[in-house]
Amino acid sequence: MGIIARRTVPLALALSALLAPATSAAAEPAARAVLKLTVEHRHHHGRTAPVSVLLLCGPAGGTHPHPQAACAALEDARGRFRRLRRVARRCPRVVDPVTVKARGHWWGRRVWFRRTYVNRCVAARRTGGVFAF
Repeated sequence: MGIIARRTVPLALALSALLAPATSAAAEPAARAVLKLTVEHRHHHGRTAPVSVLLLCGPAGGTHPHPQAACAALEDARGRFRRLRRVARRCPRVVDPVTVKARGHWWGRRVWFRRTYVNRCVAARRTGGVFAF
């Protein structure tokens, strides 16, 4: 029994050392919303490479060029993309379709949104500037 006791103590210490960093990392504040936003052009000759950004909210950050404004627009809509308020902005009457997508989670709720707009300006205007990148 002495041999078993000596082996379990080092094993227990090793496991506690491995779990300690995971526990401290979980205690750090994390973003309450993590969304991958994508804009994809659909030209007559096919599609171009999509442009994607990462939006973090609570606190605002990520690779989105205007994370505070995008998070504020989403907070007003309670994370529901179909409820985003339109931005007062004129857009050209050009047909250059774009498909916008959002995937991720908003305060614990899974988010998946996809919609095609007549052009990039209209997409940004109708989504409260969330897809203005």
